Amino acid sequence: MMYAWYFPKGFWGASASSRHDWANFVVWIDNPAIENPQILGVSFSKSEDTYEFQTKIYETAFMGYRALYGSAILDFSILDGEYQDLIMWEQMTDEVRAALVDSNFDDFEVPFNEDKTTSTPTWKKRGRFEQHACCCNII
Repeated sequence: MMYAWYFPKGFWGASASSRHDWANFVVWIDNPAIENPQILGVSFSKSEDTYEFQTKIYETAFMGYRALYGSAILDFSILDGEYQDLIMWEQMTDEVRAALVDSNFDDFEVPFNEDKTTSTPTWKKRGRFEQHACCCNII
């Protein structure tokens, strides 16, 4: 399962460095076909080409983003924060899906869409869990 955040500006330190920024978080599970799948691990973006991987996740941990020297980064926290609505790919209108596929986000790639599967190079760099990619869903 993938969760993604879009930021209309990317920052490096306190300076605007790009027009767009995407961050994403992938939960790797053993089998989506069963009622209670086990989490194998998670990977989440730390920069446009860098991912952090973790196999031990505390039940009380929350994934979210925070500002660090002006940059938005993904990280775990034990503090509960503000919740955001979950919108699945299938719930988006055709126009929104087309915009995510066809729009130019400069050097930043939309981390999900119909053209991306767990076998693409983009997915492979997201973690050492790719051997389980057949058991993962993109939402």
